[in-house]
Amino acid sequence: MGWISHWGSSYYGDVMEQYGAAQKNNALIIYNYLLSKGFKRPAICAMLGNMMTESYLNPGQWQHGYSPYDGNKYNGMGLVGWTPYWRITDWLTSHGYDLNNADSYGYGMLDKLVEECFNPKEVTWIATNSYPLSFAQFAADETHDISWLTNAFLYNYERPATTPQPVRAQQALQWSTILPTSSGSLIEGVVELVLSRVGKNTYTQTAGLREQVFSGYSDCSSLMWKCFEKGAGIYIGSWTGEQITKGTQIYNNTSGSNSLPSNIMRGDLVFFEGAPGGHGSGSSNHVEMYIGNGQLCGHGSGIGPTIKTASTYIAQAPQYGNYFSEVRRYLDPAPPPSTGVKLLRWIPM
Repeated sequence: MGWISHWGSSYYGDVMEQYGAAQKNNALIIYNYLLSKGFKRPAICAMLGNMMTESYLNPGQWQHGYSPYDGNKYNGMGLVGWTPYWRITDWLTSHGYDLNNADSYGYGMLDKLVEECFNPKEVTWIATNSYPLSFAQFAADETHDISWLTNAFLYNYERPATTPQPVRAQQALQWSTILPTSSGSLIEGVVELVLSRVGKNTYTQTAGLREQVFSGYSDCSSLMWKCFEKGAGIYIGSWTGEQITKGTQIYNNTSGSNSLPSNIMRGDLVFFEGAPGGHGSGSSNHVEMYIGNGQLCGHGSGIGPTIKTASTYIAQAPQYGNYFSEVRRYLDPAPPPSTGVKLLRWIPM
């Protein structure tokens, strides 16, 4: 699942359809990504209610009546309608995001919001007497209702020329009925997608072909990339070197242990590097998913993916130049499954 985006100031039918397929696609991406960054569900729904008015959830949307890059200080663009537009276009360019790639600039805009919330480099949020809280407090707020939070974002962040705008709260409430109630169900869906490919794919690192995970091809990182994308609507990176920069590190194996940490959860990714010593000790060259019951699932060679016993696999991995380095989490965990997964034969990487 990638962004559905149109770059320009026109009226684009698919993204303008309220709660239609395009908006739901982009809303799920926004929801899952911000959830993984520490935003709570009510705040995300409140932001979506505002984004619908600002951009139809189209990250490439420029303000109607203006042309892209026209130099007009009243011309806004992007998910939250950054005004003037160069506040976001300059930021994206300076941070290495590709303005010709919707997946790049779409996630870049979410990263900009995360920065504005937790590590602000410019004043974007101004607390008002009616809504006396910071952006970070807003993101974590589970006390106020969604309508209140929508107005907090409207008055403290968006600050439009005309208020009130009650439709934004109505939109936010609608998203609260559409979006998942927890990320636990999402990660379980990702795990099931990985398991659904067991024994069905041919290993390949050929560009283009390795992405066809659900048509019979994959390597270790493309399997995880595409299953997280399809199952949860989030981008975790297309290769292991990028994937170790995403999500949250929950364990760094600096001691060279052959055992998984006690806090590992179903759906966490287990990474291997070319030298012992934990994260950054060597080039990241392999990834497996922890599926519970002391088992891993991944695709390192031949026909796969395969399920293997984690302790045995980790102990034998150095024979193939791989050392267990770290564990990362991209979504909150789901409860463990009620029944175990059958162990299939172990195939070396």
